[in-house]
Amino acid sequence: NTFRQVLKVGMKPASNIINVRTMMSDGIRCTPNHPFYTREMYRYGHKGIRAFKQPVWKPAGELNKKDYLGIPVNNISKLPIWGGTILHRGTHWNSVNELHKVLDKEDFWYVMGRYLGDGWQRCDDTHKAILIAAYDKGKRSLIQSIENLGWNYTATSERTCNRVTIYGKELCEFVNRFGKYAYGKHIDEDTINLPKNLLTAFLEGYIDSDGCFNQGEYKISTVSRNLAYDITRVVAKCYNRPSRLYVVRRRVVNQRDSYIVQWHTHNRKQDKAFYEDGYIWYPIKDVVQTERNEFVYNIEVRSDHSYIANNAIVHNCQSISSAGLQHGFTEGSGTRSSIIWNLRDAV
Repeated sequence: NTFRQVLKVGMKPASNIINVRTMMSDGIRCTPNHPFYTREMYRYGHKGIRAFKQPVWKPAGELNKKDYLGIPVNNISKLPIWGGTILHRGTHWNSVNELHKVLDKEDFWYVMGRYLGDGWQRCDDTHKAILIAAYDKGKRSLIQSIENLGWNYTATSERTCNRVTIYGKELCEFVNRFGKYAYGKHIDEDTINLPKNLLTAFLEGYIDSDGCFNQGEYKISTVSRNLAYDITRVVAKCYNRPSRLYVVRRRVVNQRDSYIVQWHTHNRKQDKAFYEDGYIWYPIKDVVQTERNEFVYNIEVRSDHSYIANNAIVHNCQSISSAGLQHGFTEGSGTRSSIIWNLRDAV
């Protein structure tokens, strides 16, 4: 939950790639020396009570199933800044900003969630509107929210589903933040930064549009990898709960892989992952040593060198880095670079 400047992105070929498989990612492929922020699980007492050590940085090659990876839960609570749009009416151009009046309304963000799940735009010379598909059971709640907002709309019945059309150029421009097409949808950072009640309404709208609830669990499926990861972040903020993320690989030509996210909103006795002090800690499934040779990427970040990759806190590989303060030189830091102090003693 701190943001630092990215100074450089590096890329190089590497061998002996490790695949770290976890419950909250579709795998993290990296070199054996890439550091992860982890907590080791241990048990004590005759009942084998579970406990965790303090977080440490550990190379990927040393990870095991006792290690839990962590992600920070977004703690920002603010409305997005929206500047409105420009409308051409006759010979005049007018600045219009009607949406700022509803940015703090749960109904608005519920409709935005419905759009994310099953909506699209029709913006041309004659039409400026967003369209949202709705099955019979979800049509009423969508229309109710639209009416609460005082918007004009039309509802039509198609052969396979209902369609609700909401008119307005400003609304068309606002929803551009969510991307286009099923594979290009994502959740922008301003939306994830919303207050919890608004973000929860947004998530509920998305579930009503493109999700389901069965046997106490929520489930969504999407062909957008970015959206799948965004949903895990939204769930973490709304409920302080982890999600399980799966990928279904398609063997059919021209068919995209799909990503499944599942979660429940309450603690269960059998849960392995847990929330503590602003972080969600979740277990590693396994660490697989591969024979693959791939390009690997590294980010140098100002000041603290850490960043999030595939729902895991990781660290710049290089302890001596142009990213900032070069703490790897510090005596007793335990990094590879601090060996220089041993050489001094040897001399």
